[in-house]
Amino acid sequence: MKFRSFRFRLFSCFLAVAAVGLLFPLLYIRPMLHEALLQEAYNRLAQEALLVEALLHTKDSKNAALEAVVRTHIRLTLLDATGAVLADSDAKNTRETDNHADRPEVIQAVQQGQGFATRFSNTLQTELVYAAFLQKDGTIVRLATPFAGVSQQVEGQLQGLSLAAGGIVALSLLLAWVFSARLEKSLSGMVHIVEGISQGKFSRRLHKLPGQEFMPLAHAVNRMAQSLEEFVQAEADQTAQLNAILETMAEGVLVLAPAGGIRRMNGAFSHLFPAAQRCDGKQIIEAVPCRELQEAVTALLATAGNYGTNQTVQVRAHNGSVFMVLLARPAQQAAASLGLVAVFHDVTELKRLETIRRDFVANVSHELRTPLTALQGYAETLRDMENMPEDGKRFATIIHKHSTVISSMVNELLALSRLEAETFAPAQEAIAPQEAFDAALNMLQAPIQANDLQVTATFSPGVQVQADKQLLEQIFRNLLENACRYAPQGSTITVTGQAHGDHALFMVADNGPGIPLADQPRIFERFYRVEKHRGGGSGLGLAICKHSVERLHGRIWVESPSQNAATAFLFTLPLIGSGAI
Repeated sequence: MKFRSFRFRLFSCFLAVAAVGLLFPLLYIRPMLHEALLQEAYNRLAQEALLVEALLHTKDSKNAALEAVVRTHIRLTLLDATGAVLADSDAKNTRETDNHADRPEVIQAVQQGQGFATRFSNTLQTELVYAAFLQKDGTIVRLATPFAGVSQQVEGQLQGLSLAAGGIVALSLLLAWVFSARLEKSLSGMVHIVEGISQGKFSRRLHKLPGQEFMPLAHAVNRMAQSLEEFVQAEADQTAQLNAILETMAEGVLVLAPAGGIRRMNGAFSHLFPAAQRCDGKQIIEAVPCRELQEAVTALLATAGNYGTNQTVQVRAHNGSVFMVLLARPAQQAAASLGLVAVFHDVTELKRLETIRRDFVANVSHELRTPLTALQGYAETLRDMENMPEDGKRFATIIHKHSTVISSMVNELLALSRLEAETFAPAQEAIAPQEAFDAALNMLQAPIQANDLQVTATFSPGVQVQADKQLLEQIFRNLLENACRYAPQGSTITVTGQAHGDHALFMVADNGPGIPLADQPRIFERFYRVEKHRGGGSGLGLAICKHSVERLHGRIWVESPSQNAATAFLFTLPLIGSGAI
């Protein structure tokens, strides 16, 4: 691993740069130095040739020239115009010497007056440097000196340069080693600081740098550490706030993973379901043994594209407690790490109070039927007596009228209680909507004729719904009675029924004053009336319609204003064979 270290690579780079920087100059200087020294040898031979030329013009010139050259260790050869050797300082018998007319330096001297060459001498068996000069009388003076001397000078100077280069390389390596060691130490400190930041020690900062070039890196690391510190602190604050909120909630909160496994729960949920503390990562049914809840969670997680939606499921625990569970799926951005959140509201007490209220209303309504029946009977008797004064008859009529209203309200309360009872199971049979509508219309002929109203009904032929005949008659009767109460005199009430997918869609519309938007969410509540000054209604008719439609697996709503009317009540019921139940 040390061969991959930054220090080793830096040291290698220094070594390579120093080696290349010195090797190339040495390779370049060597031929230049060789050429310079060779030229120097040529110049020296040229000067010696001048001396020889001067000696040749003195008495006994040939011998004097040979003796002078011998003392300088330079070989002297005198040639005639044909290249024949006249005299040679290194040859005793010139007759045995070859003709030198073909020598390069001789040829060049004949042509240019002087010639130079370097080659191996067969006579002396060594490499020589030759210089030949043409004299005025046509003779040629050739001087030769051993090339070894030039080579020795070159090698000597190169050796000196090599030693100097070696010293420079050694100094460079020493400086590289020292610099890399300091840089490695500084970088080790930087790495130590960065490792501390990566381990959560965000207060650390870079201050000591190996050079100004690392200043941008230090600033970037310090900014990163500060940003991470602020981010982690913000996350810690948010986590603390979330934990505080979850642990102070009275409702149980359960967080599920995308695959449905339990990921987190608050203290309230652990208190409600103690066994859930051992179900980390398991499915919700192991913490809350309820098949309907598990099926709802599985369906919600398996449905694609329903991010940001929620669903409510009622759960009854083994100990009798009742919970309304809100299943909320997060937005798509968080779906990768969060499946859904389940909030458990304990409604056991509310259910108990609702049961008490329902039983109380049912019991009171049942108990009131007998005295109200008696009150109506006595009022009718008093009203029909022959000797009863007119004031008595008027009072008896008033008593009979109001007792009838109270009796009707009691009957509606009993019908509503019967619809709310868990044991109530309406019949599911094939019903022709036209027949139920005709039965309801026959019961309301009096108010229809009294207000001069027209009722038009249009039902698609052959449409049959799965319903209870009495409930469907009551739905039509209550909606028609409501329309008769608010429709203008002489107007028309429109009723339609047609197949719509796997359901039948029904509408009862009138052109009355309409229903304000603020009142529309509450019109299906019991005893709620939009225009209380009108009187004549108990406020239970629409509540009965809502419960009846829901018991028949349908849905009811109001549109005011509607497309072709002031107010339209619409409801759906499943068609025969639709499988919507």
